[in-house]
Amino acid sequence: MHRNIISCAWLLVPFLLILVGCDRERGPYDPVPIPDSRFRYALIEEGYDRNFDKQISYSEAEAIIYLDVSERLITSMEGLEAMINLEELNCYNNEIESLDLSGNPLLQTLDCAENYLDSLDLSANPDLIVVDCSRNQLTDLNVSNNLSLTFLWCSSNDLTYLDLSANEALGSAWDYTANEGYCYNEIDLRYNPFLQEVCVWELPFPPEYREICVNTVGSPQVVFTTSCLEGEPDE
Repeated sequence: MHRNIISCAWLLVPFLLILVGCDRERGPYDPVPIPDSRFRYALIEEGYDRNFDKQISYSEAEAIIYLDVSERLITSMEGLEAMINLEELNCYNNEIESLDLSGNPLLQTLDCAENYLDSLDLSANPDLIVVDCSRNQLTDLNVSNNLSLTFLWCSSNDLTYLDLSANEALGSAWDYTANEGYCYNEIDLRYNPFLQEVCVWELPFPPEYREICVNTVGSPQVVFTTSCLEGEPDE
């Protein structure tokens, strides 16, 4: 009988360890869960694994300011939320289907072009200045909280409606005089065949007193309006 009790007690040990682990607070040296091995290896190759343990700890993630993991065949960026001090992210030309940037409030530059994104919510990134989300599958793009946004490239997507009414900083950083009048496409809306209404802060758009270059080639239905909708226009 005594032996049976001891055997049963030993069987309970793994479950007790799991319970203790669940209650333990995350530490700075704990590894960040990064299920996509290509993403994890890219971080290691870029030198962010400071202690060479083949993992990225929370303290290592928090030290990342600039990150370029472009062209790595990455499908998931899970783990990015641990990089709370990230200011610049380049992840273009991968196979990413969703991108959660809610844990990166200091982000200023984002290049996520050439992926498989169908939506992009940037409402948690108020410091964004440059966004390139071209060549995705976006049907929805929220930039209403990005008041410092200067360059927006969202060509070759499936957008039907875009609200830029709060983004009066668009185009303000480009010096046409210094660049001999060269048009830089500060707002690139090309090849959005379903894009119908673009809500802006004033008409005519672009304003006559502002040198903003807007490119709508391949987006034949685009109409600029100040009658902003709550969501996409009714069909």
